[in-house]
Amino acid sequence: MTWFKFLGWLAGLYALYYLFLVLWDIARGKQGPAEQGWTQELHFEGGFQPQVVSHDLPQEANNADNAVSALGGVTLKGLFDLAKAKSIEYTRGVPF
Repeated sequence: MTWFKFLGWLAGLYALYYLFLVLWDIARGKQGPAEQGWTQELHFEGGFQPQVVSHDLPQEANNADNAVSALGGVTLKGLFDLAKAKSIEYTRGVPF
């Protein structure tokens, strides 16, 4: 059996499988989710009211010269700068 025949048989079996699934769905009827008791409404318990929240950044986070971002991360350039300054302390080798 060649690869072409194998892939042809595999595609044919998948086509028959999906044709069976489509025919199975048609045979089950056209009963929608509402008739089955399903609805697409969300119900939340409790009376929560939306609130407007302002996002105020601290002044030191606005500094573009700082290599450390506001979330504690370091940019790739900042990482190389820290490595050149020997400011990074690690306890084991980094696997690549």
